Amino acid sequence: MIRSATGGHEARQWRTFVRQQLQRLAEAGDFNITTEMSDGRGSILRYIVAPQGADGRSIVVPNVNSILPPPELPARATRDLLAPYTIQAPGKAKPVNVPWSRVLRDYKQVETRPRNICTSCQWGPQCAHGWAVPAPRSVIVLSVNDPETGNQLFGWFVRFTDDNKKLVQVPFPVAKQLTWRMENDVVMCTSALCSTYALDAHSEEDVDFLTLAHKSYERVYCNIRSALKRKREEEKIDSKRKGMQEPDFVPGCNPEANTCIVCLEDDELATSRCPHSKCTAAMCLKCHHKTRGLCPICDRTAINADYPCSACGRLARLQAYGLPCITCKSCTLCRECYNVYEECRPCEGTALA
Repeated sequence: MIRSATGGHEARQWRTFVRQQLQRLAEAGDFNITTEMSDGRGSILRYIVAPQGADGRSIVVPNVNSILPPPELPARATRDLLAPYTIQAPGKAKPVNVPWSRVLRDYKQVETRPRNICTSCQWGPQCAHGWAVPAPRSVIVLSVNDPETGNQLFGWFVRFTDDNKKLVQVPFPVAKQLTWRMENDVVMCTSALCSTYALDAHSEEDVDFLTLAHKSYERVYCNIRSALKRKREEEKIDSKRKGMQEPDFVPGCNPEANTCIVCLEDDELATSRCPHSKCTAAMCLKCHHKTRGLCPICDRTAINADYPCSACGRLARLQAYGLPCITCKSCTLCRECYNVYEECRPCEGTALA
């Protein structure tokens, strides 16, 4: 059972995040997973997945409050966030631009639109009337997160020369024909379309990718627009935000330990900040933020570990991890996802459910 000392909403977000990450790791292999407690009260500080090799790094799934954000947040991108491509789900009045962060594969190749091709009948992606099997290099792969499972789903799209900004979803029967041809070709069988970005046959009838993607991309666009609108106001108070505020912590038992063990400078605010309450090594507030709230003595494994991003799921080193989600502010994003205004999968799943 996952227990957390955080508040109600944050606790639910963390439980969802941890459950998804541990399930993903369990599917990837047989890992030894242990827990670290924050203190004698029994609250879980982090889950640790042991490395498989002698030189490997551990994978840490942290409590939502156990990692501090960087002392200075990196500047987010302000341009080139949206691709020129658009998609439009049935029933939607306007198309929506595709975020570049959701374009996984694009060779910039277009197809000639076949005559009498069907792209908008009631059968949706099951209808292949008039379609010809496209060239593999014409297939653009988009992604969206499934709100039910948190898993990343893939969709195959193509562009036609008469409207090369609009993406049209490749019908499932056509995608299956293309996959069969590629799998039986000695060269093309190694394509990512046959492995990394292969369509999940079990989810084709369960998930309407186009409708889900349209809703998800609309949300990303709104997040970007709102964030950029607030940017000017945030710049006015940046100077105040740079003045770091001391987080809640239990002071050490030795009031005379005023030499920081990291920078070796004497500081009146240097005190024990170990989240485990195991050691009395003093740290100044500045170094406490630089080490992201981790103890340089007790948390050496966590400092050198890899962390799974709660948006894209990829592993990142601590230096590029712990950026706040644009919605819930939990510090569980990698630098790349933070830069393009992504949110954690629990937040996106709640919004899309």
